[in-house]
Amino acid sequence: MKFDSRLPVACLLLALLLLSACSTESKTDSKNASYTDNKFGFQLTYPQSWPSDVHEWKEPTATQEASPDSGIILYVDGNREDNLYIFGQLGTLSVPVVDQQETEPFKTDSGLTGTLSTSTQNGRVEQTLILDGAALTEQAYAGRSLGAHISVGEKAFKQHKDELLSVLASISIKKD
Repeated sequence: MKFDSRLPVACLLLALLLLSACSTESKTDSKNASYTDNKFGFQLTYPQSWPSDVHEWKEPTATQEASPDSGIILYVDGNREDNLYIFGQLGTLSVPVVDQQETEPFKTDSGLTGTLSTSTQNGRVEQTLILDGAALTEQAYAGRSLGAHISVGEKAFKQHKDELLSVLASISIKKD
């Protein structure tokens, strides 16, 4: 009896096809990753190619002060100088006033509203998003705030503006 070398390859492909049909992963864009902050109850998506560090909220101890915030720091194209920090925080947030700062209303894809402040100084673009406290309180988010801070060089901002704004727009309150 002659052995057909294509048979094992066909069986392997069939097995992979069947296994992929059983997957429980969400059908999100394979170019995006997601982050969920369980302490402050928010989630977002971001480009999978951007490295990240998670900043976790910490209780105070005898030798360490409490950390009032937690979130994720994203590094645009892997450059640690060009970053985006999305965070939840105890208490309220405010934007420091700087010269030549522009502010505009902002709305996330999930309907959260806030203010996006932008300034450019020394070749860097700084953007701060503060989501509206009243809208968050309506969603049982009283006593907590959500915000984001972008700090990138002007060149990186021009190149990645749409992706940065898309990350901000993806912020939503986690559904329990």
